[in-house]
Formats: sequence, C-alpha cells, structure tokens
Amino acid sequence: MLGADQNGDMLTSRLLDYLDAHEHSYADDDWTRLEPFFTEGAVHEVSGGQPLGGRWVGRPALIGRLRERAETFDRLFDNRAISPRGVPIEMGQTVSLPWRGIYGINRAPADVLNIEGILVASFAGDAIEFLRDQLRPGTHRAIQRYLLRHGLDPRFEES
Repeated sequence: MLGADQNGDMLTSRLLDYLDAHEHSYADDDWTRLEPFFTEGAVHEVSGGQPLGGRWVGRPALIGRLRERAETFDRLFDNRAISPRGVPIEMGQTVSLPWRGIYGINRAPADVLNIEGILVASFAGDAIEFLRDQLRPGTHRAIQRYLLRHGLDPRFEES
C-alpha cells in the first residue's frame, strides 16, 4: 500500500510540475521545456467544440496545439488566471485535477469568462501518455458568445 501512495504522490507531483512548466512556457514562449513531460505518442483531448475542443496525437502535435491555443485563445485576454479548484484524485497511473480558468479584458472588467473542467492525465512511467481536459457541458458555446460579445474572434456565429 505504501508503494501505491508513493507512486501516486510522484504522479501528482509530476502533473503539477507539468502545469508549472506550461505556465512558464506561456510566459516566455519556450515550449520545448514541455517535451520531457509527454511520451512520443501522447494524446491530448479537449471536450466540446471550437475554439478549444479537439484531439491531437503525438508529442509534436500536442505541444504545437498547446502553443497555438496560447496564441489564438489565451492571448486574446488581458487577464488570465488558471488554478486548481480541488484536490488531485489518484487512481492507478491516472491523476485527475479539477481546475478553473478566469479570463478577462480590461475594457470590460466586470464581464469575465469562467471556464471549469477536470484535467485527467494518464502516465506511462513519469511521462503523460494521455491528457484530457473535460470541460463543463456547454463551455464551448459560452466561450463563443463571450468572444462575439467583445469582438475578440469573428470566426464564430451565434448558435
């Protein structure tokens, strides 16, 4: 039993290290630091539709998508805060972490975009082989409406 707890602690620590490295990559645009966190054939899935939803296979595609999402979504906002909203749950080689992202623009400080989800990471050794962002149902429509309301992304039509 002690070995399982130590493994779980290691995996949770590794997931938190990845999230910290992701924030550093967002800040300085050096996305290569994320490579050691993923297996070569890693898969990333995000539930829901555009602008966030999709599936990317392979470490280069996955990291490329993380960088693209930063450029085409996160950087649309003047303010961005992403944080855990609970404790990690460990089951075998998988760690789940509920999270919340709060995004805002300076010209409308009272109107913020809240995104909540659960990050699920499955590991092979100390590398992530499957990463899933399970967003709350309807999140992609809420994002689209927010972007349209503030003229941030004209690609979406009201649905």
